[in-house]
Amino acid sequence: APLRTFRATFTILNAEKIQSELRIGQSAEVTLPHPLSNRGGVELPAAALISNGQDVGVWCVELDGNTLRRQVVTVKAMTNDGVLVGGLEAGQRIVIAGTDKLSNAQPVRPIERTGTGHEVTNP
Repeated sequence: APLRTFRATFTILNAEKIQSELRIGQSAEVTLPHPLSNRGGVELPAAALISNGQDVGVWCVELDGNTLRRQVVTVKAMTNDGVLVGGLEAGQRIVIAGTDKLSNAQPVRPIERTGTGHEVTNP
């Protein structure tokens, strides 16, 4: 998902414990739990999903980094930004664009999106 910055106001509970460290106008990084994080799974853009009429899957880049394989996933929830799916392992590389033009074992040259608008081409 692309990185986004939002202006927000938060209230710090029990602020007296850290009051001496806070300054007016100070910036802070706030981490909020995803409302679906307790369901497990990976959030992907909806465009990453492919269907063959029987099940739903995604294109995974094989460990060799040069070919594709279709992997069946379970759609757990729809979100504002995409879908939450189960059935993927940590570190798997998933195709998120142009999925309707691909086929099993097709040679590919992966390009990673960094979230900053930059692309990283893998050798």
